[in-house]
Amino acid sequence: MTENEVEEIIPNFDDIAIEEEIIDIQPEPVHPFVVSQQNGVGDMTGQRGFQPHGLSITDVGGIGEIIESHPDLYDSFKTLFSGHLASSTHSSYDWILREFKIFCEANDYPYPHFNKKSTLQFLAYGVSRNKTYSWFKKYRPSLVSLETSLARETSEIPAAVATGCASMMRRLAATKPAPRKATPFGQEELKILIDSIIWKRYERGQQPDIVEFRALLRVVTYFHTWLRFSDYVQITERDVEDKGHFVRLRLPKTKQDQLFEGTYAFIPETKGKYCPVMLYRLYARYYGLEYGESGNPRHHLNFVVYTQNGMTFPKLTQALQYSSSMAQVREILRKYGIQKPYSETSFKCGGVTAYLEAGATLESTMIHGRWRNLHTPLFYLRQTTEFRLRLAKRVPLISPEQFEI
Repeated sequence: MTENEVEEIIPNFDDIAIEEEIIDIQPEPVHPFVVSQQNGVGDMTGQRGFQPHGLSITDVGGIGEIIESHPDLYDSFKTLFSGHLASSTHSSYDWILREFKIFCEANDYPYPHFNKKSTLQFLAYGVSRNKTYSWFKKYRPSLVSLETSLARETSEIPAAVATGCASMMRRLAATKPAPRKATPFGQEELKILIDSIIWKRYERGQQPDIVEFRALLRVVTYFHTWLRFSDYVQITERDVEDKGHFVRLRLPKTKQDQLFEGTYAFIPETKGKYCPVMLYRLYARYYGLEYGESGNPRHHLNFVVYTQNGMTFPKLTQALQYSSSMAQVREILRKYGIQKPYSETSFKCGGVTAYLEAGATLESTMIHGRWRNLHTPLFYLRQTTEFRLRLAKRVPLISPEQFEI
């Protein structure tokens, strides 16, 4: 199919009857710290009053005395000291700190205001109990997180803890299970999905299945922008800007932008039947989305679908969450004969790999991926034999003539 044929076909989608639910909900002002769970975005900054690692706000140095004389400031202090790290980061350390707390109580050591002796003895305890590589890798960061949550003036973590953990990690590295890396989702698989979900159904005079198109748009967005699910699930129609030759996605908050300074992802128009910008326009046309400033900030791209009287409709004001999103993607992949064990990270890996193998530098990859570290793209690169061979051929080799005597 030629590019001109595709351009002629696209407007004809209006001829296919669709049913949609018109939802007119006026946006309500939402403070960044209080994000509505009903909108499907969930908790992005930590729940108000959340205290990490099971601590009480009075455990924080100097706060107890102030609250005792000014009890009206209790809630304010809970808000101040509840979100210096993402709640998921705190939770990843809790399993070690719970064990450390039990150890300290059993050995008459203070907790949570631990001392240097307890940290070293607990480290030796880890060795005697044959703790794993991940335990030693997370032990010191767990203590740092606890101290930060307590707002300690000086650290009680001796340098010997870092040295001991590094030694054990080196010893255990050879015995730890090999890391499981996401299988990259390639360009050919992406073409299969677009052909199957969009074009083959169009040729039969059918509109795309709403669940499949929703999943396809998410996969296409991952492949081109390398977003995380937590980034994508926040995007509403107001965050999408159709600039003609590209689409710009405003990301309200990302892992790389936790202070709401604002960041964007860009998707260029590529023309033809696999153009991602064309898919965004079709998606808006089918499901009544209005991109740009006039759009509703509560109408999600990753909306929930419901059935009524045997027909499916988008519920724009509610976003589909991760478990359901990934389960449906896997089912769709199997339906169209793509059998590899893909995860949400696979689509990002596929996009990063294709970008680098096309000749992009690490610096441009870092900028496009909105990362702050030059080496972050390497975590998502899945090198093919052809790519490595192209690199190897750039090494200056001795010419055959130089072997002549």
